[in-house]
Amino acid sequence: MSRGRLVSVLPSGGVLVVAPEPAAWVAPLATECAAAGPVTLVAPWACGSGLVRWLPGKLRAPAERRRVFGARSIPGGWLLDTALTQVASRRPDWRYRKAFAQRVAVAHLARRALARGDFQSLIAPSLAALEIFEAAESETLVLYEDWPDLAALHADLAAAARRHPDAGFLQRFRAPVTWLDRQADERAAADVLHVRGLWAAHQRTGNVVSPPEPPRARRIGGSSGRHVLLAGGGTARSGALEVLEWLNTRPDVTLTVRLGDGAEPALSRHRQVRPAVGTVEERVQGADLVLAPSWVEGYPKEVLQAARTGTPLVATKRAAGVVALTTSRRVAVEPGDIAGLAAVCEQLLPRHEATSGAPPRPLLHRRRRT
Repeated sequence: MSRGRLVSVLPSGGVLVVAPEPAAWVAPLATECAAAGPVTLVAPWACGSGLVRWLPGKLRAPAERRRVFGARSIPGGWLLDTALTQVASRRPDWRYRKAFAQRVAVAHLARRALARGDFQSLIAPSLAALEIFEAAESETLVLYEDWPDLAALHADLAAAARRHPDAGFLQRFRAPVTWLDRQADERAAADVLHVRGLWAAHQRTGNVVSPPEPPRARRIGGSSGRHVLLAGGGTARSGALEVLEWLNTRPDVTLTVRLGDGAEPALSRHRQVRPAVGTVEERVQGADLVLAPSWVEGYPKEVLQAARTGTPLVATKRAAGVVALTTSRRVAVEPGDIAGLAAVCEQLLPRHEATSGAPPRPLLHRRRRT
């Protein structure tokens, strides 16, 4: 595995980038690849800049999130993607299925774009690459692994489900065999794997490139209180139930969590929990500690922002992304290890003197099926 810019492994010449859905990596990756040659971005969901300013308020925000300059899109594609995203947000497994179907469809569209252009490199994300790789001739094929390894995801979900048998998504969701086969076929066809996270990159084999860690910025904000931010949302797979158990031993702590999207009901009832508001930057700026004890591979934005600002971070390697957990203020814990999580938090977030001798409170919630 090597860490560095993807452009270092690309030959000079045109680059075709496939972006099946809006994502934070799309614009930076297209900009980086421009150093190798002209970039063609296939993004059917993209919205043109000229259209955004004419839209009514309710449509302007989703259109703004899908605004990409110079992308190859389809008329009304951004509106269709917005509607499908709203429907799929009702259940976590629907979001996975919507994303898979969309990626396969966009892969077929990208194959048509390949036939019309002259490219030296093809870059496509997980589950959206197979058709375009099969149609390639002499191009360098780069698989951008932005999805977790599905076989490893199943194992992690099963481990979490044994700990939390009432958490419905942990029990219910398993990707179909066709998805796993497609992921394996894409890896076999690719010349280069570009993997988003360090832990994920170490699990892969072959010619693997992992992006460098983000540059550090000056730490600003924080507080004199005990404010903790949970990264990745309040779901069982994000480690929310482990954090709740720890929180019941720390009456001096306030926990900020993104509610909704399958969040555990116990979070909204807990008197020390506050719903997240504002931007990721604002939430991390107001936190004394960021927790990311996820059971599964993921890339929470809060983790990356904590690394940029120097905010203390406790995370599993699965959730750390490109952030190396190798300092006294960036500490790794194992999924489900409540004792280890509590011990690290005691070091990074000492108790107030007024509550240091207070006995732990009993659990105030019962886990319910979600």
